[in-house]
Amino acid sequence: MNLKLFHLKVFLISALAMAAFELLKELLFLDSNSWASHILNVMVVSCGFLLASCFFRKKTQQTLVSVPTPEFNKEQWLASTLFDSLDDAVIMTDKDNQIIAFNSAFKKITNDSPDEILGKKPKILFSGKYMSELYDEFWNMLTTTGQWEGEVWSRGQDGRVFVEWFSMKQICDDKGDFSHYIGVFSDLNPQNSTFERIQHLMYYDVLTDLPNKTLFTDHFQQAIANAKREDNFAAVLCLKIDKFEQFTNKYGFDIADELLQEVSIRLREIIPRKSDTLSVSRMGGDEFVVLLALIKKAQNAMMVAENIRELLNQPFEIGEQSLQISVSIGVAVFPEHGKDENTLLTHAYSALDEARYNGGSNRVRLYQKLIDIKPII
Repeated sequence: MNLKLFHLKVFLISALAMAAFELLKELLFLDSNSWASHILNVMVVSCGFLLASCFFRKKTQQTLVSVPTPEFNKEQWLASTLFDSLDDAVIMTDKDNQIIAFNSAFKKITNDSPDEILGKKPKILFSGKYMSELYDEFWNMLTTTGQWEGEVWSRGQDGRVFVEWFSMKQICDDKGDFSHYIGVFSDLNPQNSTFERIQHLMYYDVLTDLPNKTLFTDHFQQAIANAKREDNFAAVLCLKIDKFEQFTNKYGFDIADELLQEVSIRLREIIPRKSDTLSVSRMGGDEFVVLLALIKKAQNAMMVAENIRELLNQPFEIGEQSLQISVSIGVAVFPEHGKDENTLLTHAYSALDEARYNGGSNRVRLYQKLIDIKPII
């Protein structure tokens, strides 16, 4: 606030005080030369000046704090702006490790308010997923070496659990004496989400979201191991859409892709929810594999295969078109047709070829010591 303006306002209030004095003097019938009149005059003017000084001094100080002068506070303003502009969350604690400041990124990640975090120790951020020994290890290393960093599970005051890469170090004042701790951490959940998407792409088909060949192989090995342990049967069903190449040439790749997606949806319908005994995978192109684990009879595999054939023979409504297809299926059963996944899958494909080329398509064939083809996996 301008100093001249300040004095002007003080003068105006003092003048008002003098007017008030004259009014009081008339009301009290005081003589201008009496001692009571002089005392009242001093009291009124002094109170007016005191009130004016306090009021405008407070306003002036508030104005100076909210608009720092470039000469005096430029470095402080730059430091504060940098601190609050960082994408990584930052907290600062005192010597006793009590949080005294944090930036906007910290609030964004944790949803904490100043009242919820200031004065607390970073331990409140450690999730129950980690035992208290983790924080003890963190604190011991921090006090002995002056720094600590690692991946930890933390939680905000809203209860949300997030993964963070946390780094904390001691900092010293201009005399070289230890004064504070500063901690920096990044929320790794977005990175983990990316990692999970990559993992999903590694094991699931992009078009149909069914397990791919890699995940199928793992499931197949587990199914055979379980069948051996339980002394049960297991079976693999290989199916292929009949004349799919001609279908693609006629309707185009987009319609063909939609058909494959609809086929995958129908195949999922045969799988009970949370089933450990039945799974469907896409091997590529128009080839799908159904895995049956822990079946009681070998004939059960043929029944499932016939149900699949009939299910896929029903018309598909794609766009404004009603399209009908047929499939051929080859079946191989553990342990009768093989005792490992490679042999069983080879024999299932042999049965599939028999169904397509010798049976006339739209058929189910059980492996019967046909001419073997080279291993598929």
